[in-house]
Amino acid sequence: MKGFPIIAVLLGGLLLAGCSTVPAPTYKPPIANTESLLKHQGDKLDVGQVVAESGVPNTRLAVRASA
Repeated sequence: MKGFPIIAVLLGGLLLAGCSTVPAPTYKPPIANTESLLKHQGDKLDVGQVVAESGVPNTRLAVRASA
């Protein structure tokens, strides 16, 4: 039982270490994209397959632990 406070502090520190204070980047769509979406409200838009450029690893984008 002597080591319980030390273990509790270490576990608390590990839990707090996962918190992030860095803000997520803000993405601004071009005005043309916004106007196109407003013009075709309710329509199904098909953009085709989206892949990474050659030489860039095709990985998922994660922001704040959300893919």
